[in-house]
Parts: sequence; structure tokens; C-alpha cells
Amino acid sequence: MDPGLDLGACIDGICQGGFLATVRFECSGGVLLLSASLGAHIGAKISRMGEISPIHPPDPGLGTVAIMRMPEPTPNGEWSPALPGLERLGLPWVVLVQLVVTILMVGMIWTVHVVHYDLFPLVGADAWDAYEHAHVDRIGKVLFVPWLIEGLCVLVLLLAHPRRLRIAALVSAFLMLFILIDTAAFSAPAHGVLLDHWDQQTYDGLMVANLIRAVLWTAKGVVAVWMMVEVLRPVLRSVPPDPGHRAEAAERRT
Repeated sequence: MDPGLDLGACIDGICQGGFLATVRFECSGGVLLLSASLGAHIGAKISRMGEISPIHPPDPGLGTVAIMRMPEPTPNGEWSPALPGLERLGLPWVVLVQLVVTILMVGMIWTVHVVHYDLFPLVGADAWDAYEHAHVDRIGKVLFVPWLIEGLCVLVLLLAHPRRLRIAALVSAFLMLFILIDTAAFSAPAHGVLLDHWDQQTYDGLMVANLIRAVLWTAKGVVAVWMMVEVLRPVLRSVPPDPGHRAEAAERRT
């Protein structure tokens, strides 16, 4: 954006006594100014947000009543606000990594639910204590790294400049919040009981809690695919059609 140009919009409304109240929104150099004045009608200038046009010198009676610094995207337009070092992260790569680890987590959580948890009753009372301790220790090591990477990717994507990606990242963050609540409130206490002794009622509750968690992770997988589609959409639109395919389609029509 040219720093010499302002992004402006004037909204004029008729007040009593034939006067007009003017509210002016100006954005210059990343600063949003909200100004107001009361005076005779001298013509309204209305510009849609997103258009860049020079504005007239401000009226003497126009007083600035609020100033707010607006976040600016990074030079490559992928991130907002422009935090130090953030521009080094390629947005498509962050989305790709988030997609990979999310799908990995979806596969693992369903494997745990359908295979490991479903076979718990077959372990037997004699081997149960050793089995449960080994299960909790090993599955925690397997899940920790991809779960951490996925969470960090979602936090970073909340700063993405494209609005659709920010919305998708926000949805994913809320799903993660529900997963953490489910884990802390139900799954972890259930494993605490099962580490001490086998209890059928606790096991049944664990199966229900983990099924909810598996569904939430599946929803996160859908959101991750959605974000990847949003990243690839501009690339797919810019790919020119194949001339041979177009000629073949024309021949079929004739």
C-alpha cells in the first residue's frame, strides 16, 4: 500500500437544524483514525473498504477522537500481525505439517480405541497391573510429540493473514480445548483407577470418553483438510487448462 494514500470512508447523516454529522474513518500507515465533526453539508465522500484513494485535507472542525494501530501483514502477505521471525514460516508448510500430524493423531486415537482399549478385558487379572502400566507409559511417549506439534501449528495458524484460515484455526483450537477437557476430566482419572486395579465400570466410562475424543480428533482432521484446501485453492485457480484436453472436449461436443 502506498503510504501517501489513505484508506477512507465518510459517512454523513442528517441531524436537527439542517446540519450534518460527519464520521470519518481513515487508515494511513497502519493507523485507524476515527474522527467526527458537525457542520453544513459540503458533500459526502464514500469509499468502500479495500479501495485506495487520496482524501481531501481534513476540515478545521474535524477532531480525532480515537486512534488504533491496525495489524499489518508480513511482506509476503501470509501472516498478521507482523511478528519478528514469523515471515520465515511458510504458511503452506505450516498447514501441511498440521495436516500430517493431525491425520496421524486421528489414526492413532482410533487404533487405541478399536484395538487396545477393546482388548483390555482379555488381558486377565494376573497380568493386568503390568500391562496397564506399560500401556500408559508407551502410549504417552508415542502421542506426546505429534500432539505437541499439532497444537503449536494451530496456535501459529491463528495468526494467518487469510481470514478463512484464521476461522479454521479457531475451530481447530476449540476442538483441541474440548479434547483436553475430555482427557483431563475423564480419560486420565479412569487410567488412574485402572493403574491400581481392574474395574469394569471405570473401563466402560473410559470407552465412552475415548470415543468422544476420537470423534473430536476426526473433526480436527476434517478441519485440517479444509485448511489445506484453502491453501491450495489459489494455486489450482492459477493453473491454466490443458489445451489438448480443451480441444478433445470441443471435438466431443461436435
